[in-house]
Amino acid sequence: MIKPSLLALGVSLSFVGACGGRYSISADSNQASNEVPIGGSGSSAGGVRNGTSSVGGAYSVVIGVGGASSGGSVGVGGQGLAGAGLGGGGNGPSVGGSVGSAGGSAGSAGRAGNPGTAGIAGIAGDGSAGAGGTNNGELHVTSATAFPAAETSLVGLLIAVDSQDTAVVLGPSAQTASYDPGPALTWIPTSGPTRQKTFAGEPTPTAMAVDASNAVWLAGRLEKAATFGGTTIQPVSTGYYLVKIAADGSNVFTKAIARSETDVVYDSASSIAFDAQGNAYVVGDLIQSSGMHCSVLVDKFSPTGTLLVDRVFPGTGNTGSAMDAAVAPNGDLVIAGQFAKTLAFGATTLTSASGEYKNGFVATLDPADLSAKHAQSFGGASFYDMALAIDVTSTGALRVSGSLAGQSSIGGATVQANAGGSAFIAELTAAGTLNWVDVLAGQGIVFQTSTGIDDRTFAVGRIESGNSTAFLIETGPGATLAFPLLTDVGWTSGATATAADRHGGAWVSVESVGATPFGTVLASGADPTLLTNFLVHLEP
Repeated sequence: MIKPSLLALGVSLSFVGACGGRYSISADSNQASNEVPIGGSGSSAGGVRNGTSSVGGAYSVVIGVGGASSGGSVGVGGQGLAGAGLGGGGNGPSVGGSVGSAGGSAGSAGRAGNPGTAGIAGIAGDGSAGAGGTNNGELHVTSATAFPAAETSLVGLLIAVDSQDTAVVLGPSAQTASYDPGPALTWIPTSGPTRQKTFAGEPTPTAMAVDASNAVWLAGRLEKAATFGGTTIQPVSTGYYLVKIAADGSNVFTKAIARSETDVVYDSASSIAFDAQGNAYVVGDLIQSSGMHCSVLVDKFSPTGTLLVDRVFPGTGNTGSAMDAAVAPNGDLVIAGQFAKTLAFGATTLTSASGEYKNGFVATLDPADLSAKHAQSFGGASFYDMALAIDVTSTGALRVSGSLAGQSSIGGATVQANAGGSAFIAELTAAGTLNWVDVLAGQGIVFQTSTGIDDRTFAVGRIESGNSTAFLIETGPGATLAFPLLTDVGWTSGATATAADRHGGAWVSVESVGATPFGTVLASGADPTLLTNFLVHLEP
């Protein structure tokens, strides 16, 4: 989470690392080509995605979040695009956006789009567009719950779902604008009472995940003493803490993961993933004092917290970080992130297209020793490109997302994005060839994704057009695309985290101020003038 005064420095999600955990999106207003605004009309000339590669490369679709609210049609062979989108123009404090009309008609071998619902009331007094017009389609909002926000902590809410379909939520333990109050864990079962465990005063984790035993793993900067109900560990200048909390809230272990190199001045954890044996993989970044270069860090731990493998992939730029990790069906570890200048994965050295601006990367690692089996970069030379999330489907396909800027290359295909960075989600084969890519028109970013057992991927982020529009995208397993949630959230970071539940729904974390509409649910925090973390649940 970022305070308003820090928005100029960059956007932040559920992690912060000096080597790339903070990132900025410029206020450039250039629009991408091949736009298909929600409610606009599609074209068959690159305006739709059919989920497969064409002779000249994968089709890309640039989808706007503004424009008219009527349903759009698609070209022959394309997919019917959901006809929701933002509401029409509002003329004052109480004038609502117009009702979305019927969704896009089905193209040949496609499917019909879903109808849009009524737009939410226009923004007060400025005559600008209404904030809503959500396409709930198969999903609808069932609840929106306010959680505290700590504006000095770069963590909003982190969400995971355990094997019992219980949502596990990590967030600040108290509302504050001046300090990190420490985290709280909340368990929300499908039935029965909600439980909470508060760790007041502890350093807030930057990564959280739930393993197959329903234990919660936490990792974060060890800048002050940490206990989390277990052994007290002292702060270290170069290292992070690793904590395992059992499903009942009791502490399994609290460990300090300190580095022995003398030239490391900083390291941090961004994400945690698990393999079928219960081993945990922690990924992030570190800074080395020689030239202040940033490198990618990957650690493997046993279920008891024993460090099994430590691997550093060296970089030469001031950005280099693994932002997310996932385990493939064959056991390989797949990581994704960002780098500047160069980043070496064994014999493969990636070089950013401009030589200076950062690009994104995807790499596949051998789980035995974390050596690189494959690595590739993506992006262009005009601005910042990044991967913030990676998922692997049941068939081994890689779904990567984040931001692309200007003319960019990904998986062997060229796409055109906003000059200041556009939100995107792409599917690559295990070998790195592009299957398809979706690019959202305008300036924006995808912060996080979650792919369920049915290979449907939920992606969250924001689009910037004056204020921020928080969104939830639903895509896959085939060539489908829907926006179950779109809402105006003012100056905030937007939708920052998501987790697929086990019955076809999704949990979403959204930052906002004041009363905020989520579908037909209007939610507000305890103080409508303060930043609030909202936990939103959408179900079939």
